[in-house]
Amino acid sequence: NVDFTGQDLTLNGAGNNSVGGTMEVSNAGTFTTADAAELTVNGNFTQNGSGNSVLGDDLTSSTGAIAFGTDVQLNSTDAITIQTGEGDGDDLTITGNLSSAANESLTIDAGAAGDIDIDGTVQLNGGDLTITDAAVVDFAQTVGVAGFTQLDGTTSTTFNGLLTATGNVDFTGQDLTLNGAGNNS
Repeated sequence: NVDFTGQDLTLNGAGNNSVGGTMEVSNAGTFTTADAAELTVNGNFTQNGSGNSVLGDDLTSSTGAIAFGTDVQLNSTDAITIQTGEGDGDDLTITGNLSSAANESLTIDAGAAGDIDIDGTVQLNGGDLTITDAAVVDFAQTVGVAGFTQLDGTTSTTFNGLLTATGNVDFTGQDLTLNGAGNNS
């Protein structure tokens, strides 16, 4: 297990940084994975400090959930993937906003039993958002992306704020709900 409490935590090691158990980051400053610094955690990954997070490469939980208590910014030279353990309760939760520094694209895979819950705004600018698989997907606020693709959804996908996609929207799943008042485009 890795349990960090402090100001800033930065993982610069290029390649696959690996944690054999759970990882908890209680950061007052910034938690950062550098570009090309993949992180794989065998159990749950939890960021619960008051500081924000910057992801420069893929984040995987082999057997658990991934939870961010604050804002997450993508900052990489290529697309980023976040993958949970894909089982019941192996959810992705982002309580803050999700953004991109340079139009990075994001792929999320929570599996057929895992949920995706993003409470803040999603602003990937020119980046695409792809959901490989999930049970319940819930976007609480506005979502701004170049394109949105969902390849599989076993229960429902809900946009509670406006969805703005400058490119294509391609949804495959059970139920799709657009609750955003105004012009979803």
